[in-house]
Amino acid sequence: MHCAHLCILAQRYPLKLAYIDDSSVNVAVGKKILSKFGYKNIDVCYDGIQAVEAAKRTKYDLMLMDLQVSGLSG
Repeated sequence: MHCAHLCILAQRYPLKLAYIDDSSVNVAVGKKILSKFGYKNIDVCYDGIQAVEAAKRTKYDLMLMDLQVSGLSG
C-alpha cells in the first residue's frame, strides 16, 4: 500500500495514542510504524507507573503497552 494511503488513516480516525515500553529501541520502532499511518503526536511512557499516571491525566483512545514493562505489567 502506498504511503499516501496509509497516512490518511490518522486523518480519518484521529486517535489520542500512548505507547508504553521500557525499551527505547521498541519505542522508536513503534513510533516509526505509527507515523507511517499518520500518527505523529504519540505520548510515551517507559514504565507502568508512568502509564497509570498518564492515563489519569489524559483520555487515550488507545494505549499500546508491553506486557512485561517495568513498574507495573500490562
